[in-house]
Amino acid sequence: MAGTPFEDLPPGSTFVLLHEDVFPHLWVVCSDPVVRRRHETGVDEACVWIVSLNTEPRLLDEACPIQPGEHRFATKPSYVRYAACRPLWATS
Repeated sequence: MAGTPFEDLPPGSTFVLLHEDVFPHLWVVCSDPVVRRRHETGVDEACVWIVSLNTEPRLLDEACPIQPGEHRFATKPSYVRYAACRPLWATS
């Protein structure tokens, strides 16, 4: 969506979200941006929804398998972890 912090991050875009306490996972943008104005501050906020890929057997959701080679980050069979779907917020 033009004019949002996410205009260069359309659905299907991928990135690795790094966090010091977590092994790096590939994340996929799965929505168009949504923008809302906070009444208290008058500031526009935008978000996209993101999901991660995972290989951990106890966390698998077999609805969307990703095979090695489908993405350069996927080196072994992986699955979209829908249970970890979350918004990625940015303030414009």
